[in-house]
Amino acid sequence: DYNHLEDTTQPTLNHSSHLTGNSGFDLPCELDEMAGAVRNYGSIATTVESASNDETPGSTPSVFERFSITQILKSKSPRLRRQKSYYTPSLVDDLRKRNKLYFLDPITKLKNFHGFPWKLTLQLLKLVLITVQIVIFGDQRENTVEYFERSELTYKHLLLKDWNVAYETLPYPPAAGQYAVYNMSELFDHMNGVMERYYKIPEWSLASVHLNKDKATGEAYPVNLCFRANDFEEFPNGTYIVSATVMHNCTQIQPLGSIATGPYDVQKYLMQQNFTLPFNRTLDITLTFYLRTFHLNLIETHYGPTCYNVSISVVYTNSERSGQLVVDLTAKPKEIDCEGKIMSKEAQEQQE
Repeated sequence: DYNHLEDTTQPTLNHSSHLTGNSGFDLPCELDEMAGAVRNYGSIATTVESASNDETPGSTPSVFERFSITQILKSKSPRLRRQKSYYTPSLVDDLRKRNKLYFLDPITKLKNFHGFPWKLTLQLLKLVLITVQIVIFGDQRENTVEYFERSELTYKHLLLKDWNVAYETLPYPPAAGQYAVYNMSELFDHMNGVMERYYKIPEWSLASVHLNKDKATGEAYPVNLCFRANDFEEFPNGTYIVSATVMHNCTQIQPLGSIATGPYDVQKYLMQQNFTLPFNRTLDITLTFYLRTFHLNLIETHYGPTCYNVSISVVYTNSERSGQLVVDLTAKPKEIDCEGKIMSKEAQEQQE
């Protein structure tokens, strides 16, 4: 009977012994090996299926293989279908270290790895060079703009009759009224003064200003007079018709005598040329002429002089038909090639 009890209880009592000591298997070690196989090569099902396929015909599976297969078949969880990976944990760790090193800032690299921050140095060098370039360009541009503004102010003093320094400031309230003319006598007197001062500006000016002359004849170009006016027709009974069309017409005016002596009479010259100004419907009248000058920076002589052809326009504006012709002068310089010898060797080499 004792034997009978031992036989009946043997399968249940020694079931664990079959998996550990008696069967020659160590369950924790085998599970670790299976987990490593799953992590490195694929799923559990793939491992078991490959193991079952490798069995020779007639061989009996071990207790561990029967236990693994039955547990997998009875499990309701889905099978793992992982792709095979060729990266080992050491390669993954090496890639992480490289990415961490790549995304570090230059200061941290310098502290931890003592590597010279070449990229940071290059960016700082570019910042310094661009800043210096902007400062140099801004300084040169400032000098050029200041030269243009002062030259325009000089032209106003030399060409406009009765110009006063009070017109140069913008106080509030203004110290003087607008610079304007109000009748035909003042208009022609002002235009005569502009024409006379134009021909005599090389003698009066303290700057190097010359008349723009024709290369073929050697004579200075005359002053151009242009006007814009509305088409207007008035009838004897007091009715009139005003058209929105703007007429534009131009002519050249010259002294009645020589350029040096005159006389300078615009009204008489226009009558000789049979040219009429429609004052009652005029929008504006413009006198245009050209001067030649140059700008030389004596501090930076290696740049050489810069020559300009200055277009000067004296505009009499009556766009509001109020009878007040506001006078304004604008100077538009245009850079041209300098004709002459540059004494500075550096400037001459730079132009060559």
